[in-house]
Formats: sequence, structure tokens, C-alpha cells
Amino acid sequence: TKQVYLRLIALPKTPTNEDENDDNQTWWKKITSAKPLRAWTQALPHMDDMREHSAEIKVDALPQGKYVLLASGQPNFSLDSNALCAASFYVSNISYVSSENQYFILDRNSGKPLAGAKVQLWRYNYDYNARRNISTKDELLIADKNGLVTLTTLDEKYRRQGNYQLEI
Repeated sequence: TKQVYLRLIALPKTPTNEDENDDNQTWWKKITSAKPLRAWTQALPHMDDMREHSAEIKVDALPQGKYVLLASGQPNFSLDSNALCAASFYVSNISYVSSENQYFILDRNSGKPLAGAKVQLWRYNYDYNARRNISTKDELLIADKNGLVTLTTLDEKYRRQGNYQLEI
């Protein structure tokens, strides 16, 4: 494709967004019909070598929050016969560095530890009866003077599968 059509959509700030539990088709209908915060078109370099390529696309600064960047091969963002992709992301002044079950919570700008930061662990388990992931609140941790928290209830299975989320 020579160009991609983009929409930036702001999402509710709740850590457990119920829309994420919608079935695939329902979620795509909601996200493609949501009012975008911004919309634009990005030209792409033309390559005819039939290989996979990547490109960087600039997104102007955003306030803190949760967003979805939606990309489409067609300007109408149709769900039929159209290439669509979505990437969700957060904008925050908080960063972290992790190793296994230890997390250092840091100020993104200065790199200094965020002593006293509250870290809520959420687990996600698939409920076969409801046919969707169910989020469950787990332990609440407070970062020490070095910004360190250690997840004590998170076992290897959850870490390996990525079935958890941290709300900092």
C-alpha cells in the first residue's frame, strides 16, 4: 500500500477496560466507529521487492492516558475486505525496569525512583463459561525508597504467559 489511514482514539482510564473482553468482531465495530481524537494519512515508501518492511510514524505529543492507534488500508476503516490493525498504548510520566518478579518504578523524565508508588497487580484468567478473560485484583504493593516492588503472588506461569497487568 502507498499510504495508511490512521485514527487515534482515547480510551477510558480504567485499568480493566471491559471493552477488551468483547469478542473480536464486537471490539472492531466499537473501535472503528469511535470518534477519533485525531485522524491523518501517512504516505509510505514504495517497495516492490516483495519483502516485509517497516516504517516509523510520528504521533504528536499526547496528554496522559490510554489510547489506541488504528491503521487502515482504506479511508472508511471498513471491516470488510480491508487491512486493519490496532495498537494500544499508555502515555505516562511513569516508567519501570523489570527482572523476573522485581520492578523498579521510576520517573520517566529524571530516572529517579518513585518511592511510595502504589502498584496494583491484576490477573487475567480465561473463563470458559463466559468465553472471555476475567480480570481479578491481586496484591497491592508499595514501592520502597529505591522504587522497588517484588511481586510475591505472581508465579512463573503468569509471568511467562503475560496474563497480568500492573496499575501504577
